[in-house]
Amino acid sequence: MGEIRIAAVVATLALGIAAVGVAGAVGGDTVTAAGAVDASLGTVQTNTTDGTTNTTDTTNGTDSTDTTNETATGTVAGTVTDEGGSAVADATVTVGSATTTNATGEYAVTVPTGTDTLAVSVAGEQVATRSVNVTANATTAVDLTVAVTATIKGRVTDSDGQPISPVLVELREPGRFEDMAQFPTEYVARTQPDTDGYYQLAADPGEYDLGAGSVEYEIEVTSVSLSPGATLTRNFTIERADGGIAGTVTDESGTPIPNATVTTLNGTASAATDTDGAFDLTIAEGSYTVVADADGYQPTTSEVAVQAGQTTETDLSLTARNASASPLGVAIADTSDPVAPGGTVAVDASLTNRRDETVSQTVALVVDGETVDDTFASVAAGASESVTLVWTASADADGSYTATVQSGDAAASTVLTVDPSLNTSDGSGTDDGATNGGTDDTGGADPTFGTGNDSSGDLFEGIGKDSADANLSFEGIGNDTDPTFDGVNTSDSDAPTFEFDTGSDGPDFDFETGSDAPTFDFGTDSGGPDFDFEAGSDAPAFEFPSD
Repeated sequence: MGEIRIAAVVATLALGIAAVGVAGAVGGDTVTAAGAVDASLGTVQTNTTDGTTNTTDTTNGTDSTDTTNETATGTVAGTVTDEGGSAVADATVTVGSATTTNATGEYAVTVPTGTDTLAVSVAGEQVATRSVNVTANATTAVDLTVAVTATIKGRVTDSDGQPISPVLVELREPGRFEDMAQFPTEYVARTQPDTDGYYQLAADPGEYDLGAGSVEYEIEVTSVSLSPGATLTRNFTIERADGGIAGTVTDESGTPIPNATVTTLNGTASAATDTDGAFDLTIAEGSYTVVADADGYQPTTSEVAVQAGQTTETDLSLTARNASASPLGVAIADTSDPVAPGGTVAVDASLTNRRDETVSQTVALVVDGETVDDTFASVAAGASESVTLVWTASADADGSYTATVQSGDAAASTVLTVDPSLNTSDGSGTDDGATNGGTDDTGGADPTFGTGNDSSGDLFEGIGKDSADANLSFEGIGNDTDPTFDGVNTSDSDAPTFEFDTGSDGPDFDFETGSDAPTFDFGTDSGGPDFDFEAGSDAPAFEFPSD
């Protein structure tokens, strides 16, 4: 049993004073006694080698005793760190009794002697245990490394299951996605998925909001609870974010127009301006025609391109409506001039409906005061339509001509140009109908000069053979003879030269309706004819009637 030391053995004497100095053996234990106590007040304490202290109450010298056993204790102390070696503060350490780690991860707890189990909990979750042997009146060191950090992983895709880029995944304190702007710098953890859309985050245990998205995609948010050392999987499916159109509607002086209606013709967005004339539309990315309208004003439009997650700014100015003004606005978009005399010019015009109802009316083209073409157009409310009107210049037209597109009281004007030089030929260049040995820029056939004669006969036969140059007269062509140019410039002959003196008028090749066109044939090895016109002479005109 071990040694028993009796601090005071009380023997009741007649004087009430205890005798001291008693020693002996009890059940194999050594018993010692020293000193004396008052029998009416004293107690006897015995300490055993197993750490138990026995106390005996001898009050009033009675024969009975009241013994209390006190268990011996030791201390368990150490440090709690995570996998990275950082201190784990506020962890709960329990071994018999409980305590918490300080800011440096240290703890100390007094526990009864013997073998016990030590447990460490973080955020209410047990993360480690250890068996310890506690020695009386001694300190047992126990350091622990615990898995504290939790892991979140998953994948971010669109509705088709395809990975999205660019996109961010963030962990924030609860409610911070609503309180703060998109993806600020304040977050608990952040990462960007890889090219296949997979992500992984690490964080301390706790309650959080987890969100995925970007400027171009909607933000999807979910709440998560992270346990120490746990791994959580969260996948996201997100859609492209809407864009926006914002601006101000004003009148011609720049004054804001409240309660103006702003809509998109090819979308579903609509809004009314506030007291400052401002509006804000939310709409998917794409191209839109924005229409602004207000009572007493003519509608106006603006073409806008919207990108996902971004707001496009566009301001619109309205013109006060005049009841007598033409309901259709007119603008000339393009013309096909210059042309040669006799050529046709196309005039493209744009018509804009200024009313809130469909307008139908005549649109005319006037050239130098004469209406040369017109059409009837119907334009829907607030819409625009294109029309094309034409003017054919006369054969002797030359210079600039004023063209006006009119619709009601609205009109737009431009200048059309007729250039005779576009309708001539020099044997290697171009003319408005046909060419002689060269090219035809207008798509005409090989040059034929129809005569309109009713009889046949060889005229100019033999020209260009071995004879000298001849002065030819073309008078009478197109009368009752049918001139032919067969044999002109046969083998070894020189090509004929058509020369016109300075100041002379160029020849006219006129062929009556229904006539056959003459053919200019030139023999093998001959050169093409030269049409030479000296300075000051007029270029010849080749005219062919419609038949």
